[in-house]
Amino acid sequence: MFSQSTSSQLIASQRVNLHLSEVDGRSWCTSLSALLTGRALETFCRLSENEATDYDRVKEVLQMRYNLTEDGYRQRFRTCAPEEGENPSMFINRLKTYLE
Repeated sequence: MFSQSTSSQLIASQRVNLHLSEVDGRSWCTSLSALLTGRALETFCRLSENEATDYDRVKEVLQMRYNLTEDGYRQRFRTCAPEEGENPSMFINRLKTYLE
C-alpha cells in the first residue's frame, strides 16, 4: 500500500521516466496504472474512461486522495520530524520537497 510520500515519489518518477523515454502523453496513464495498488488503484478505477486517459486528471485525483495538496504539504512540513536513520542532510532534503 502506498503512503503519501510513496505516491508523490511514484508520480514524479513516473513522469520523468516517461518523459525521458519520449512516451506519448496518452500512454502515461496506462504505464502509471500498472504500478498502482490498494487505495491508489481503487481511486484510478473509479475514474471515467476519459479521465483515466488524462494524465493530469489522474495525477490530480491521486494527489487529492493522498492529501498531496498545498494544505497537505503545509501540515506535513509543520509536523515533520527526522525519521529513524535519517541524517540531518537527508532530513533537510525531505523538508525541501514539501516546499517545492
